[in-house]
Amino acid sequence: DGASRGGRSIEAELFDTNELGEWRDRLRPAPVYSLPLTLQETLFEYQAHIRPQDLPADLIAERRARGLVGYGNALVGRLLLACRQRGIEFVFGARARELVIEDGRVVGLRAERAGGDFRARARGGVVLASGGFEWSEKLKAQFLPGLVPRPNSPPFNDGDALVMAAEAGAALGTMNEVWGSPAAAIPGEQYEGRQLSRLVVPERVCPHTILVNRRGQRFVNEGAGYNELGKVLNDIDPNTNEYKNQPCWAVFDAQYRRRYPVLTVLPGDPDPEWLPRDETLAGLARKAGIDPEGLVAAVARWNELVPSGRDPDFARHRSPVDFDAPHPSMGSIEEPPYYALPVYQGALGTKGGPKTNSRGQVLDVRGRVIAGLYAAGNAMASVAGPGYGGGGNTIGLAMTWGYLCGIDAAPAAKEAGARLSDPAGA
Repeated sequence: DGASRGGRSIEAELFDTNELGEWRDRLRPAPVYSLPLTLQETLFEYQAHIRPQDLPADLIAERRARGLVGYGNALVGRLLLACRQRGIEFVFGARARELVIEDGRVVGLRAERAGGDFRARARGGVVLASGGFEWSEKLKAQFLPGLVPRPNSPPFNDGDALVMAAEAGAALGTMNEVWGSPAAAIPGEQYEGRQLSRLVVPERVCPHTILVNRRGQRFVNEGAGYNELGKVLNDIDPNTNEYKNQPCWAVFDAQYRRRYPVLTVLPGDPDPEWLPRDETLAGLARKAGIDPEGLVAAVARWNELVPSGRDPDFARHRSPVDFDAPHPSMGSIEEPPYYALPVYQGALGTKGGPKTNSRGQVLDVRGRVIAGLYAAGNAMASVAGPGYGGGGNTIGLAMTWGYLCGIDAAPAAKEAGARLSDPAGA
C-alpha cells in the first residue's frame, strides 16, 4: 500500500559515445538491455517487455549509427567521460587481492596483473566497489540461505571486496540477502564466457500463464515484485528438507504464445527445442518433471477464477499491470499446445558485505572505523536490508554511497597531495 506505479526512478539520457574518443570501445556491452533507447521509451512507449516485435527498428539503427547508447551504458559512459576529463588514471586487466595496512590504516592494495603482483598506494583511502559475490559458489554456500543458480550480473562478481574487508577485520552485515529475481536461461547463450540468465517478467505476469512448483501447485502471486517473489523460491519443505518451489515452471498455452515473448523467442517464431511443450497438460507435466495430477488441478482452478477477474488464492488480480485482456494479468490456459519454462532464483547482486557508517567508512567488529577503508554499492552491507524500494535501487545506493565515500576521502587525499608537492615536506 502506498506504492507508486511510476515516477520513482530516474535514468540517464542517451549518451554519445563519440565523446569518449579512442575510449569508446572501453564500454562493456550490456548483456540484455543494449538498445539505444531510454527505459521510458522501452517499457512505456513501446512496451518492449511484452511486445518486442513493435520496437522501432529504423530509429534504433539510426541511433546506433550515431554512436548513441542508453540504459546503464549511458550512465557509465558519462562517469567514464568525467573521469577522463579529470585526468583520473585507470588500470585494466588487474585483480585486487589484498589490502595494504600500515599503522592501523589502509594505505593501498596488492593486485595481480599479467601473472605478476603490483601495489597501488592510496592518498585518501581505498573504496571497495567491486560488486557482490553472486558468482562465487563457495561464498554463496557459506552465507546465503537458499539457492541462487541464475545470477543476472557480469560474471566477475566473485566477492573479492568481501574477502579483503574481512581480512582487515570488517564487521559484515546482510550477508543472507540478495537483490533477487526469477530467472531463466537459454542453453548455450553466454555473456563473457558464462551462461547468461534473463529476468522472467512477461512469462509470469502476462495473461494465460501461471507459476507452479514440482507438485504442479501455484504458490505465489506471479505479478509480485521480483525481489519479493524471489524469496518464495527458497521456501523449504520441513518434511523433506527440499526447496519446495525451485525449480518452478511458467506454464502457458497457445494463447500466450501468439501474443507475448518467451525470453528471446517472439510471437510467430518457431518453438525452440529447449522449451518443453505438449498437446496435453499431463503430457507436458511428465516431460518437464511436474506432478501431472497437480498441474491439471492447478490449471483447472485457475481457469475457474479467470472469468471473475479475481484471484482469492494469491491476489494476482491486484498486480498493477496493463495488458490488452478482459482482466489484466489474468487469462485462461486452455488452448493447446501447452508450454513449461523452467524458472530459478536469479540475482541482480548480493546485498552483503562490510558494514559502513553514513560517511561510507568501513567499521570493524567493534563498530570502530577502519581508517582509510570505504565501501559502496553491492560490495557493502546494504541499507536496504531485505527490501527493494523500486527499479534502480542497486544503482541509486551505489552512486549515493560512492559520493559519500568521495566526500570523506577527498580531504585526506588533498592533504597527502600537498605533502608530496612540498619539497620541504618531501
